[in-house]
Parts: sequence; structure tokens; C-alpha cells
Amino acid sequence: MKTGLEKGREGKEGKEGEGREGKEGREGREGREGKEGREGREGREGKEGREGKEGKQKENINQGENR
Repeated sequence: MKTGLEKGREGKEGKEGEGREGKEGREGREGREGKEGREGREGREGKEGREGKEGKQKENINQGENR
């Protein structure tokens, strides 16, 4: 009877321990790199890229009005 309860407790603790490490590992590595990597690279380039395109469109409109 004792071995069954001990195994049950160890099993639950083992799963909780792995679960916490698993979640922290994924959030810590993928979360930090994923968020910073995507926002940092795509975000900066994306914002600058959009401003660049909008800037060209504004210049084209101004040229059309000047003509």
C-alpha cells in the first residue's frame, strides 16, 4: 500500500516538476527570442518599410499635383 502511494506522489511531483521546466523553457527561450526576434527584426524593418512606401506615394501625389 505504501509503495503505491509513494509512487503516486512521486509521479505527480515528477510531472509538475517537468511541466514547470517545460513551460519556463519554452517561454524563456522561444518567448524571449520569438517576441524580440520577430518584433525587433520584422517590426523595425516593417515600420521603416511602410513609412518608406508611404513616403514614396506621398511624393508621387505631390508630383502629380505639380504637373
